[in-house]
Amino acid sequence: HIIHGMWLLGRAIAEVEADLPDGRVEVSVAFRRPVFLPGNALFSMAPAGEDVRAFRLDNAKTGKPYLYGKIG
Repeated sequence: HIIHGMWLLGRAIAEVEADLPDGRVEVSVAFRRPVFLPGNALFSMAPAGEDVRAFRLDNAKTGKPYLYGKIG
């Protein structure tokens, strides 16, 4: 069993939803590998204050990326 990539993206966006500007934003993402269940992922995002903010979701044990992208 795996977690669908679009669910992961939705969950990542939900982590920073309160910090996003009102209105429309553009999201670009690259899916790198599936998250097999059970699994652990680590979410990280570039510091606030930039027009385009990078984010990523990595394997908590290996550090390999599950997905990465930008919100702007």
